[in-house]
Amino acid sequence: MKIYFMFVAGFILLVAGQVVELATAAPLADTVGLNGAACAYPTIGNALADAAEGDTLYLAPAVYNESLGEIGLDLHLTAATADCTAADPEADRANYIINGTMFAAEGGVVHITAGHTVTFTRLTLQNGQATRGGVLYVAGGATAVLERSDVRLGIAAESGGLIYVAEGGNLVAYQAFLEGGSAATGGGLYLLGNAEMNFTNLWGSFANVGGGVAVSAEGYLVWQNGNVGSENDPNTASKDGGGLHLTSFATVELWGTNIRGNQAGRNGGHLRPRPRGVHHFAGQYPHLP
Repeated sequence: MKIYFMFVAGFILLVAGQVVELATAAPLADTVGLNGAACAYPTIGNALADAAEGDTLYLAPAVYNESLGEIGLDLHLTAATADCTAADPEADRANYIINGTMFAAEGGVVHITAGHTVTFTRLTLQNGQATRGGVLYVAGGATAVLERSDVRLGIAAESGGLIYVAEGGNLVAYQAFLEGGSAATGGGLYLLGNAEMNFTNLWGSFANVGGGVAVSAEGYLVWQNGNVGSENDPNTASKDGGGLHLTSFATVELWGTNIRGNQAGRNGGHLRPRPRGVHHFAGQYPHLP
């Protein structure tokens, strides 16, 4: 007796001439809302398709297995209550995870396009892979704001294992945690533009050059009251600049920021400066090796 198998919408199975209808998978629950309305979208991508300039996306606690791709709007994505009607000011970012699902040329989880600002509040962005900006890519003229948010577990084939900020781009981080990035240059952060980091920590990242951070060309980095590396979870470079690597003309200001525990295979376990840059250090920092 011949047995035939055929799958179509609704999971209809034809077996030995008999039609059997299988139970369909339950649809995804709605966990994203716009501007304080009740949850109405099962994915962030669905909500982005309906979003307009200046909108706020309210995310209920969940793991969102999706890469968001290019965002060309000014938006705010925030952790919210379970019904999406209000932001949750006490939300645990570990319960609101945007988990990348694909490889991209720029920004494995999010790519913010020129001229736009996207703010992430109490969220975790993770598991991205890209050529540049394993998790987050900030184009020239764009701004990314990380407010009590984490960026972690990113891989970039070239630069910025976690975050890549292009020339003219801007990154602002407040009480953020950046960890577990890997790239050829700038395991955690690759900076051609501007970055202002406040009460922010970066550790556990790896690169050939700039295990934690690589500031290139005329990049401008200000880091206040944070940590680059730790004794238990250092940033590592196989060549130069375990914590930070600065090229010529880069500007770096460190105020009350610790650079510690980092390792390099060749030069600058903590920090590798280059001539013609502007470097200002205040507060706690190690002697340069």
